Amino acid sequence: MVWALSTMAMPLAALHPQGAPGCSLFASQCALELCWTGSGAFTTSLTLPNDPALAGQVLWQQAVPFELDVAGHIAALTSTNALKLTIGAF
Repeated sequence: MVWALSTMAMPLAALHPQGAPGCSLFASQCALELCWTGSGAFTTSLTLPNDPALAGQVLWQQAVPFELDVAGHIAALTSTNALKLTIGAF
């Protein structure tokens, strides 16, 4: 999982040879979270301080799954679309 304060558009193939065509990294890498799954689903969360100065701040979130082969090597690198999240209670 990639968390970011800004966006970019970089093809995954430019980052790793196994990057899938048409997949891009849209969240600039401010914080990375490693999530393991065997079923194809996972849950993630980000804890933020209760600080009024953060209200209205925009965060970007994007999942970048690594598919491994039986030897543990990266077989494919894909990505989801990025989510634009705004901090605050509405």
